[in-house]
Amino acid sequence: MATHLLDAQDAATGAWLSGESVRPLTGLSHGAAGMGLALLEAGVALGDERFAEAAARAFAYEGSVFDSVAGNWPDYRGNAEPAPFMTGWCHGAPGIALTRMRALQLVPGHPDATRWREDLRSGAVTTAAFPLSTFDHLCCGNLGRAAILQALGAWAGEASWIESAEAITRGAVKRARRRGRFELPTMRMGARDALSFPGLMNGLAAIGLHLLGPDDGGDLPTLIT
Repeated sequence: MATHLLDAQDAATGAWLSGESVRPLTGLSHGAAGMGLALLEAGVALGDERFAEAAARAFAYEGSVFDSVAGNWPDYRGNAEPAPFMTGWCHGAPGIALTRMRALQLVPGHPDATRWREDLRSGAVTTAAFPLSTFDHLCCGNLGRAAILQALGAWAGEASWIESAEAITRGAVKRARRRGRFELPTMRMGARDALSFPGLMNGLAAIGLHLLGPDDGGDLPTLIT
C-alpha cells in the first residue's frame, strides 16, 4: 500500500490529486497530511527511507501553500477562488497539526523537524482560537478540535492548549445538556426520518471516547493517528 501511495505521488508537488480538485488537497482526511503520515508510518515500520522522504515532500507541499495571515492551510475541494479554510480533524489546522506531532514522535531528528514544529504550533494556535461551532463530532466538530488540542498540549507541554481544549469541551457539554443532545449531522434512510450518525467520525462514538478522558481509556488521538 505504501508503494501504491508512492507511485501515485505527483513528482512536481509532492502531493496527490483527489476527486475533482484541480489542485492537490491539504489536510489529514483527504490530503497530503494524511497520506504523508501514512507513508512516514510505513517508512519507519519497514525501515524504508523512500517512504519517509516521500512523506517529507508531502508535508513540504502543505508548507508551500500555508497562509500565514489565516494561520491555516487552504481547502482546495470544489476549486473555489480564493480557496476557503476549514478548522477540523478532516481538513485544516487541527488535523495537520496532529500529523506533525506524530511525525515528530516517529522521527524527531528529521531535517524538517523544525518546520514540523512550526506547523504544529501554528495549527494549535488557530485551533484554540476557533469558536464553538454548530456540530460536536470528531470529523469537523467541536470535540474533535478539543481532543486534538488536548493531545497537542499534553505532548508539547503547552498548558494553554489543554485549557482551550477543556473550554471547548465544557462549552459543547453545556450546550448539549441545555438542548438534550449533542449536535451531529443527519442522514436519511430512504423515506425514514433523518437519523443522527451513530459512528465514529460523524457520530456519538468519538464524542463518548473523548469524554471518557485519557485516564479512562479514551485515548482518542492515538486512535485517530
